[in-house]
Amino acid sequence: MVRQILNEFVKIRGITAAALVGRDGFVIEIVQITQTDGDTLAVLSSDLMRFFDQWGIPEEMRSPRSVMLEYHNSILIIIPVTGEEYLVIRTDTAIIPDIRSCTFEKIASRFAAVI
Repeated sequence: MVRQILNEFVKIRGITAAALVGRDGFVIEIVQITQTDGDTLAVLSSDLMRFFDQWGIPEEMRSPRSVMLEYHNSILIIIPVTGEEYLVIRTDTAIIPDIRSCTFEKIASRFAAVI
C-alpha cells in the first residue's frame, strides 16, 4: 500500500522521487523516476527534521508542518507523516505551491492510516 501511494506522487509532472523515510534516517520505501541516492535523501531528511524540531521548541513554534529546500535544479520537500516517519518528495522543476499544499498533504495523511 505504501508503494502504491508513493507511485501517485511520481505521476505528478516534475516529481522525480517520492520516499517514506524513518526518523532514524533509513529508507522505508522509495519510488523514483530518475536515479536518486535514497540513503542520502533519508539521512538528510531526518537530520533536517530533527534540527527544525529542536529549533522550534525554544521558539514555541512546535514541529514544522513541512520543510522545503530549493536547489538550482531541484526542490526537496519533507512532510512529517507521524512522529517517526517523513514523506520526502524530490522534484526536478519548481511546482506550483497550490498543488503542493492541496495534493501532498492530503496524500501524506494516507500514510498514517496504513502505518
